[in-house]
Amino acid sequence: MYTDEGDLNGDGLADVVILATGRKKCMISEVHVLLRTPHNTLVPVVSDNLGCNSSLEVQTSTEVKSGNLFVTMAAWKGADTTYQFHWNNRFFELIGMRTHVVSGGLGDEPIFTADTDFNLRTGTALFKRRVYADRSPGELPPPADRRPTRVHAQGPKCALDKLTFEPLFCANDWKAGDTTVGDLMLIK
Repeated sequence: MYTDEGDLNGDGLADVVILATGRKKCMISEVHVLLRTPHNTLVPVVSDNLGCNSSLEVQTSTEVKSGNLFVTMAAWKGADTTYQFHWNNRFFELIGMRTHVVSGGLGDEPIFTADTDFNLRTGTALFKRRVYADRSPGELPPPADRRPTRVHAQGPKCALDKLTFEPLFCANDWKAGDTTVGDLMLIK
């Protein structure tokens, strides 16, 4: 069990976040958020079971910083996502998402990395994509990535109590102007 404290609702009092993990047939993680009252009582506002992740290779962590709650899910196989939540007087709203994905590198396959910073308040997603290929002398580099480095998308608000082990939680409900689904924008 992991506990973190910090002011999450702007009242100057230290609220509490508890991350509980355990194993049965799979990795189970739960996030609990308790807001502190002026009488020093902790009131639960979120109790979310993130579900059952059959891959034991995902590490989950939380951090309270600048009034926001950050939940990170990092996989040992080259992907991690950090979700940024902010209390809006009713629920913890997802306001940001950062992803880092590394793939490839098997045999002659080039190594591909993609970093995305998705601001859900403005709907702006920024991308950095790189391909690292081992080339023989005289071999041409891989073709340039012509996809946009900035995309605007729209979609519904997403809340902490709906967070799952799904790598791109909520992104599949967002769409760009060309109707590209959000999770495809983030990883392709």
